[in-house]
Amino acid sequence: MERYTPTVHFRERLARRQITMLDTLHVLRRAPLVEPHPDPPLHDGTCWRVLGRDLDGDRTIGVGVEAFTDEGRRLILCTVIDVERGGR
Repeated sequence: MERYTPTVHFRERLARRQITMLDTLHVLRRAPLVEPHPDPPLHDGTCWRVLGRDLDGDRTIGVGVEAFTDEGRRLILCTVIDVERGGR
């Protein structure tokens, strides 16, 4: 987890949307699609949406992240959604 820094908002969305950290890590490591996200960065990185299937392959998960190229911070986990449920 040292490469990932979860925000409070991200942790709240994990619980609310019943997505596990293991699901999130699976998406981040095996994502077939990464696209720029138009929201302005909150942590001076660049915003991206990472999309992929959860650990069981049951649903598509979207992970909102800010990425960095500097030493230290590599990826801030900003939010997570269940794509099929429209983020609910």
